Amino acid sequence: MIEQLDNMPTTHGYVQAGKVTSIFQKYSLIAYLFLAFLISWIFWFIEPGLRLKDSVTATFFIQLGTFGPIFAGVFVSAFQTSERQSTPLWQ
Repeated sequence: MIEQLDNMPTTHGYVQAGKVTSIFQKYSLIAYLFLAFLISWIFWFIEPGLRLKDSVTATFFIQLGTFGPIFAGVFVSAFQTSERQSTPLWQ
């Protein structure tokens, strides 16, 4: 197992997680949009079932769903390499 980790490609000292990391790095905008909609709509689909039982929790789920794009942005940016983040936008 240790030998396998030594042979893995690294990026600035960090070991890449594999296909998931490369997909998030290559298609970061698509991954962001997909996750933003997915996270928001999961909370928003749960809300109508909760509305009949507990309106306070249902309201909390609606508000939590509005933060879906923020959660998606944090998640996708965690998979970006430091090289890409340190490059100025105009380059």
